[in-house]
This record gives sequence, structure tokens and C-alpha cells, in this order.
Amino acid sequence: MVATKRVRFVEDLLIAQLRDKIAKIAQKEGDKDAMLKDCHLIEAASQADRSVISVDERARTLFVSVASELHAVRQTLWVNPEIPGENPGDWLRSGAQYETERLLGY
Repeated sequence: MVATKRVRFVEDLLIAQLRDKIAKIAQKEGDKDAMLKDCHLIEAASQADRSVISVDERARTLFVSVASELHAVRQTLWVNPEIPGENPGDWLRSGAQYETERLLGY
């Protein structure tokens, strides 16, 4: 993957403000811990193509619950390859376009 230049290296993935805001916004301690555990997905997406492909629906639901208050989360596109209705294969084959209805803040 590196030899074919399909890997993009990014620096400084930690977005301290995002983590601080999640810690303040989360309704429950367990929700906060879960979002902070998966916050790296949002951070990496914000430095790359703003897309996350994950089967973790709990994390997705939690991030949706705070998306209205957090720009980085709101602008992140999330696709679950285990949900046939999301047509992840078709989406990828067509170039993984940035589609508004896939945003966490949609």
C-alpha cells in the first residue's frame, strides 16, 4: 500500500478541543468513554477525506448525538459496510463520493 502511494501519512491527529468538548457534552460517563476511545476515527477523518468506514453502530450513534455541537463530527461521513441498505460496495466502486446524507450531522 505504501509503495503504491495508497497510504496517506498525517501528523498531529489529536484534536484536543474535540476531546475536551466530547468530555463536556457526553450525557453519561460510559458514553464519554466510548466516544473518547473512538475519537481517533474522527480525528483521522478530519485530516484525510472526512470519511469513516466502521461497523461500530454504538460509536456512530453516540457521535450523531453530539454532531450538532461539534463541527468535526458533524462534517464526518460514516459508512457501515455491514448495513446492506447503505450500499457500501456501490459507494466505494463509484469513487466514495462525499454524500450529505451519510454525514453524522445530517
